[in-house]
Amino acid sequence: METMKIGSNLHERSVTANGIRLRVLDSAASDKPPLLLLHGLYDRAECWQPVAEALSDHARLIMPDLRGHYRSDGPDSGYALRDYANDAIGLLEALEIEQADVLGHSLGALIALELATVAPERVRRVVLEDPPSERDDHTRTWLGALLSAKHCTAQQTYIALHGIHPGLSEEELRRETEWLRATADGPFLALMELCGMDGDRFAEILGRLSHQILLLQADPRHGGALSVVAAREARTAHGRCRLVQFHDTGHTIHRERPDEFVAEVAEFLTAS
Repeated sequence: METMKIGSNLHERSVTANGIRLRVLDSAASDKPPLLLLHGLYDRAECWQPVAEALSDHARLIMPDLRGHYRSDGPDSGYALRDYANDAIGLLEALEIEQADVLGHSLGALIALELATVAPERVRRVVLEDPPSERDDHTRTWLGALLSAKHCTAQQTYIALHGIHPGLSEEELRRETEWLRATADGPFLALMELCGMDGDRFAEILGRLSHQILLLQADPRHGGALSVVAAREARTAHGRCRLVQFHDTGHTIHRERPDEFVAEVAEFLTAS
């Protein structure tokens, strides 16, 4: 596969996995343990840029665009969590990686859980960054608003996102506009049916896993998706789950608190 240099130690490549083409950023020259990073809804591999350089000191980074996102294939269907998990399995197979640590944010955290459930032998340790834990009408309405906004003109999308996320800066709104419009409809439609995962179900799934788990919780008062109750029940259900709470921090911890994020993840990944 031909690669193109991205930044100081990442290369862009195209990998066929589970029958579709995934665009991947990969620090393939690293001899460190592999870390698969799974982004959230309407993000892309570049979303990890605030933490990628620091994390690359501890791991070989493998950062795909999920199916339906940016430069990866966007089929008309196939956006269940199992489809994403099968993509991840296919990606590891294509890269000849038997086992990897997995870090997922939001939608990516739900995919990481699915991957650890269906292919536990492929996963070494799991980092879950603010996984959605509520199944409610508010989430469905929010997803519907995003889906409608992405079909508008670029300026109308920008205005709609400003209404949905009034606290974002000009630069953030421009980025969100571009990234939202580059995402297929399928991920939104599938999540509107799923609408996260209720707290009991989340704790039940964690309780069945044998992996070490690091659970990073954003502040629900600032847009965090993991409820206080769900986080507490998850820690109770899984004896090897370490919970770290980021107070006064929104849903995207790795962007808002990159230094603290890297410190927690690096300590977890390098612990014996």
